[in-house]
Amino acid sequence: MIYTRQEMEIYERNIYTIDDLEEILSIVKDFEFIVQEKYRIAKDRPGSGNTKNIGSCVKIEELKNGIGLFTEYGIKIFDSSFRMNERLKKSLIFDDFLSKYDLEPILFIKPFH
Repeated sequence: MIYTRQEMEIYERNIYTIDDLEEILSIVKDFEFIVQEKYRIAKDRPGSGNTKNIGSCVKIEELKNGIGLFTEYGIKIFDSSFRMNERLKKSLIFDDFLSKYDLEPILFIKPFH
């Protein structure tokens, strides 16, 4: 979702009635909703550092046009890459290696070319 913040000053302490509903300014306006299949906007990094969420594009045009890392490979490669990555992350040896060198796991796309 993309939106514009309200530029006009909003008086938050005003008291309104239901009859005033149409006059009340919202703090945001001009909503634009973007919907894409996850594989079309996915990146090869987590969404945040403390979750297992899959990261996404952050540029608006990439989000609008569904131009992510997996777009040209398709959903099967996207799913396979994340499953492979999850198996590797569960490996104790792999975890030790990543911890020792302070690395994040990466996705393995090249074998699918």
